[in-house]
Amino acid sequence: MIRRALLALALATPLLAQEAPPQAWMILAEHPLPAQRQTARLPLNGIKGTFDHLRLGVAGAPVELQKLTVHFGNGETQSADVNQTVAPGEFTAAVELPSKLQRMMVRLDLSYTAQPGARIKVYGAADRWVTLGQGSVGASAETHTLEVGAGEFRFDRARLSVEESGLQLQGVTFHFTSGAPQPVKFFGIQGKNSLTRVVDFTGGARVISKVELSYKALNPKATPPVVTVFAHTAGTWEEGSAGDDQQWQKLGQGLATLAKGEAEIRGLGLRGMVNTKLKVQIEGKQELLVNEIVIVFGNKDRQTVAVNRTIQPGNDCGVIELEGTTKRAIHTLKLRYAPQKVLGVAKVVVFGQ
Repeated sequence: MIRRALLALALATPLLAQEAPPQAWMILAEHPLPAQRQTARLPLNGIKGTFDHLRLGVAGAPVELQKLTVHFGNGETQSADVNQTVAPGEFTAAVELPSKLQRMMVRLDLSYTAQPGARIKVYGAADRWVTLGQGSVGASAETHTLEVGAGEFRFDRARLSVEESGLQLQGVTFHFTSGAPQPVKFFGIQGKNSLTRVVDFTGGARVISKVELSYKALNPKATPPVVTVFAHTAGTWEEGSAGDDQQWQKLGQGLATLAKGEAEIRGLGLRGMVNTKLKVQIEGKQELLVNEIVIVFGNKDRQTVAVNRTIQPGNDCGVIELEGTTKRAIHTLKLRYAPQKVLGVAKVVVFGQ
């Protein structure tokens, strides 16, 4: 009941213009914790995205958490001592992931002592993502409007989460303080504890006024679904800028044999990053006459970019804008270049943003 009251208050009271919306905690997974066990390996769906903070919530019954270990998409791990008894409806303190890099989490190991009926909820947060609004949608209605006034803050993309129970989400319309609304079609079922895909806003960063949902309830007798709207800020809060303040991150590297004419760099998705931009840099002592770059994404889609110029050591091919309307995980990069009748290799480094 307390949670419902807080949700109603959050929806009824618009955020002040000078006050930033709260940090976005997106649901990643929910698992039961058997009382007869003291350790658990909990799978996390890495497809839900990359995050730089983690926290745990408890439902059903109290849990004494001793230690957690996060497993990332590239095989690295991070451990943290919790040593906290968490009651149902409460949360642990946030755990910062290494170097504040946004990482893909694939598994969580826990040591704990739980009462019968306890469940653990795993949440992730990422820089520049905030919570705009949250509310329960009715089991009998087929439309719902979330008033998500957030002052004059501008956002360039958004996504939604569904908790408590699932629903068939058919469409979402984002309304802005200026310009035409942006309708987005969805297909399929948003199950319990799920996240929608990320939606990029057309026409640049916008101030969101409300979000309209079109849906069908899956089970009228189930707990009403709770829908949360998250948005990505167009710039830092202090500057209020629409510019992109992200830094280039190294995705991977490989060697291009000069006489061969083609090099393939694999494993770029293992760091768990998603990107909208890419650049390829040549290092070492040899230059390369690069003809084209073939980018293979995580879903096997391809993008071919014509380069047709010589890249000197220490220089890159220039910024490549990735195709698609959302950030994408890059799986493999193929570099095609003019072969040379000399021995040697050139080092190829791939960066993403």
